[in-house]
Amino acid sequence: MPNVTPFRMWVLLLVSLLLVGGCGDEKKKKVASDTDASELPEVPRHLQGTVAEFARPASGGYMPVQGYGLVIGLGDKGSPEVPASLRRYFEQELARADFGSWVHETAHVSPQRVLRDRDTAVVEAAGAIPYGAPKGTRFDILVSCVPQTSTLSLDGGFLMPCELRFTFGASVEPGRGSRAYGHAGGELFVNPFVDPTDANEVIKFREGILIGGGEVTEERPVKLILREPDYALARSIRDRINERFRLGNEPIANARSRAIIDITVPPQWRADYEHFIDLVLHLPLLRHPGEWEARGRELVEQFELPGAAHHDIALTLEAMGPQVIPLLRPLYASTHPDAAYHAARTGLRLGDDAGAGVVVRFAGMQDSPLQLPAIHELARHRNVFTATDVLHRLLDGDNALTRIAAYETLAARGDAERIQRLSVGEAFTVDLVRTSGAPVIYATQSERSHLVVFGHDLSVVRPLFFCAPDELLTVNARPDAETITVYRKVPITGKMSDAFYIEPNVGTLLQTLGNRPLRDKTGRILGLGLTYGQVIRMTHLLCEGGHIPAKFILQPPPALKRIYEDAATVERPEFTSE
Repeated sequence: MPNVTPFRMWVLLLVSLLLVGGCGDEKKKKVASDTDASELPEVPRHLQGTVAEFARPASGGYMPVQGYGLVIGLGDKGSPEVPASLRRYFEQELARADFGSWVHETAHVSPQRVLRDRDTAVVEAAGAIPYGAPKGTRFDILVSCVPQTSTLSLDGGFLMPCELRFTFGASVEPGRGSRAYGHAGGELFVNPFVDPTDANEVIKFREGILIGGGEVTEERPVKLILREPDYALARSIRDRINERFRLGNEPIANARSRAIIDITVPPQWRADYEHFIDLVLHLPLLRHPGEWEARGRELVEQFELPGAAHHDIALTLEAMGPQVIPLLRPLYASTHPDAAYHAARTGLRLGDDAGAGVVVRFAGMQDSPLQLPAIHELARHRNVFTATDVLHRLLDGDNALTRIAAYETLAARGDAERIQRLSVGEAFTVDLVRTSGAPVIYATQSERSHLVVFGHDLSVVRPLFFCAPDELLTVNARPDAETITVYRKVPITGKMSDAFYIEPNVGTLLQTLGNRPLRDKTGRILGLGLTYGQVIRMTHLLCEGGHIPAKFILQPPPALKRIYEDAATVERPEFTSE
């Protein structure tokens, strides 16, 4: 995921851009409210006696955050208008970032000059921080033009770092209100498939997404609220959580009152905090060994009942700990697929290697609804070496969904045999995947900016002449050429860049498109500086035109769309199941 660049780096970037050279009706963002627990349904059988029966997370769900920022790098598509309520705030922020400073040699680029330049645009940044997210957690940000400004497009822009504060759904006053819980900044991803000739679609150019561009700076404490306050019950829940999950002598749960229990996510769970919170809620409160074993046997028997809630039952058994492994093992051979898989998954998570073979078997099982979950589960277990051959075979298969899932799992397991990672500046990464299957290019649009080329030696078809509809990119090559020629239109000047003469393989092409136009130690310019969204658009057009002989697939719309209505998510080309 991209890192939020410090202000000083943005000063240098904006100065270089300047020297080289309302957004329609605002869609009101509606934030999904937390679940109302005032009227709770009857506790299902598999949750009876667990923490979830007696307590619920305080303010569970997502916390909406919002801030105001400045987008730079728009050429002449930005806007000189800044609402009076925001002008003083931005002048102060730019002054703090050393704009207009003689000491830092930016006196000729005053805050006022920056704000009135059409290379910039004032925007609102909004996101949603998951409940319990530790400090440093990355999340997606929706960026949209401030009303009553005339910005034409945010495409190609970069959001300078800005604070994100808690909001109740209404706009927050810049720099004021609640404390900042996060910050955001980085390269904007604008819908790369908007039709610029369609008047009904061009408004989508006025909003975009920062893929993984938000970062949590203030943790939200994990709190449990008892449904019926009781000191004895609060202490019992506290003790059970500490007995099951803490390492060493430091407790992780503290009964602060008869109604509230504070929980600290243990270090070993910070990368998987949502799973940890699930386990806490599914933890049974039984203490007597006889009751514990009886409860375990009851849950195992529920696995094979019609309509069983397999995932929740598995979480309750996992929360109980390794002592349930002997009860699970007979189910590994169950003729009921859901029972066999979830029992084996639970056993494997608790350290039972005997469950590995079952999970691997489901990962290779075509036409099973459990195949994709099994493939992704293996990402947790890098020491299950028998999974590697199965995952490699899936990479070479015909099903795009399972190929992508196998790639994601192999990448998480650090498979250097099949995956070669190319870094493209700070913007995104490109993975070249060795496979005998049909060429595919897969692009993400949530949590991280990532292009995956299935076919590590995939080449551009020649002869070739490609010019993007907006002249952003031109690529050409003769039939017998050993190199292809690539150049772009520079947004600040409208002129064409110097040409690059590169090898005709797709990996090199993507690196050249996305690398920043900076010079290396030898004085050579590294790349054309297209944003990730622009690279995706050019790649899709090249695939569509047959210049890159591969199927193009875009990740389904990101989770941000489930939080904010009308978010600028991309829904084509269609990601169809197979």
